[in-house]
Amino acid sequence: EWQGYTWAIDISIFLNKFIKSAGDNLLQNTFFLFLCTLKKHKISITIINESPDPFGDAVKSKRILERI
Repeated sequence: EWQGYTWAIDISIFLNKFIKSAGDNLLQNTFFLFLCTLKKHKISITIINESPDPFGDAVKSKRILERI
C-alpha cells in the first residue's frame, strides 16, 4: 500500500523510540531491520534531525570571540 512513497523521519524521535523499546545493545540491529523493511517494501525515506545542535553554543561563542 505504501510502495513508492517517500517518508520523512525525524531521526531523534525514532532513535528515542528504539532505545526505549530495544535498549542500547539492540538499537543498531533493530533500527537496521526497520530500514531494511522499508527498503523491502520500496519505501524511500528522508531523514531529518530536528534535535538541538549540541555544539551550537560553543560554535556561536567561538565566532563571537573571533570577531572581537
